[in-house]
Amino acid sequence: MKYMHWMGAAAIALGSHAWGAADAWMLWAEGTPPDFDGVIAWVEGAALTCDKLTIRLMDPDAPNGSGDAFKLDNGMSVGVLQFMKSLREKGFTGEVAVLPYFDGNWVWQPTGVTVGNEWEKPFYWSQEANAILVGAGVSQGFFEVNFENENSGGVLAVDDATLLAVQTFQKSLWPNLSQSNGFVGLAATKGYTAALNMLRWTTEPLAGSGMSEPPLASGVLELYNMSKCCPGGSDCQTTFVDAYSTVPSTPNPSPASPETIYTRAAAAADPVTDILGTPTADCPTQADFGFLFGNKAPPCSGSYAPPNCMTGADMSRVWLMFSTESTTLGTIDAFGTWNAQPGSGASIQTFKSFCEAFDEAFYTQYWNSGSPGGAAQAPRYAIFQYARMPDSWKPSTAADMCNADLDGSGLVDLGDILAVIDGWMTEAGDVTGDGATDISDLLVVLEHYGGVC
Repeated sequence: MKYMHWMGAAAIALGSHAWGAADAWMLWAEGTPPDFDGVIAWVEGAALTCDKLTIRLMDPDAPNGSGDAFKLDNGMSVGVLQFMKSLREKGFTGEVAVLPYFDGNWVWQPTGVTVGNEWEKPFYWSQEANAILVGAGVSQGFFEVNFENENSGGVLAVDDATLLAVQTFQKSLWPNLSQSNGFVGLAATKGYTAALNMLRWTTEPLAGSGMSEPPLASGVLELYNMSKCCPGGSDCQTTFVDAYSTVPSTPNPSPASPETIYTRAAAAADPVTDILGTPTADCPTQADFGFLFGNKAPPCSGSYAPPNCMTGADMSRVWLMFSTESTTLGTIDAFGTWNAQPGSGASIQTFKSFCEAFDEAFYTQYWNSGSPGGAAQAPRYAIFQYARMPDSWKPSTAADMCNADLDGSGLVDLGDILAVIDGWMTEAGDVTGDGATDISDLLVVLEHYGGVC
């Protein structure tokens, strides 16, 4: 099995936009194991086109049995390999990455191999898994191993020296790196402040390494827990993109925690513009995404050249990941937790609109100064994570469709809308199963209008 060179894959994935990437997204799916059936359904029918998946990889021999779905000695009967086979049979041709979780050291050992570093094991696992898949006629296996800074347990520090060590190890297994049969690339996930390093690590070989390729096939920037002390010093106020998992310690933050720019924008006439804001390194009067991200990604000027600045940057192998996580503070008002109810935030279409607006801003405002001939390639977009995504973002099932067919005609049409209206405030037109007929039931029927049961 020979994977296409990842730079070529990136160019293909960009689709119809010469400069943008908001036409396909990455879905991040955790779980022990992940919801394999749900992810496959998403790939088949979601409104948000996905051409990259990142799924959790547990220690196959974990004492608590959490890694049973990843036991390679069970061959194609193992859950994760059945998932890959089904995924490919359904027509998914995108990249699939595994995200190893290190809760202490892995028990699993590759057959006949002496492991020098703990981080080597997921590569050996992927190599073995891909060989089993090829034997079963599945030619597209796992594309990369993604080390998340937060959950790698210190197993892999994402810095130049360690990335070179990983790349040297990869070269021992695949001498021509991404041009070798069965090559498994390296990805890294870090906070949004690592934007410049992710640009550098995905576009240029490491300085002095003698390598022919950049060390990372992909870089992911987590766009949650984003904050900025503004303007600083004794006059510091903290501004937030979302609240994530800790209560801010700054007195009188602006906006007041746990309010975020997403919360504020939910009531805005134009939430996309309100969230995006103007890219600037100067403290704005209110928080916006342009400031919080833009101040970490300076434009090039004078002798300040890429990849240490952003003008003309190729970020096509960098994913910006939005959180849909819930915390002890309550649900985060990021895109993924908004629903399609009128007046209560954004649907999946609004999230698409935001990504498209960000692409446009990247090209015309952030780092390319509106130059039609500029070389800028916008970053791409990811959602963390599948299990916490609102139902309104997920593809409908046959059961959902039939629930909306209230009059039993086999078609969701005007008759079903009338059935909801006739049954208003009673149980007669209940589609959602909450025992009452209200706006939520009407929205479900409208969502499935025209569908055949």
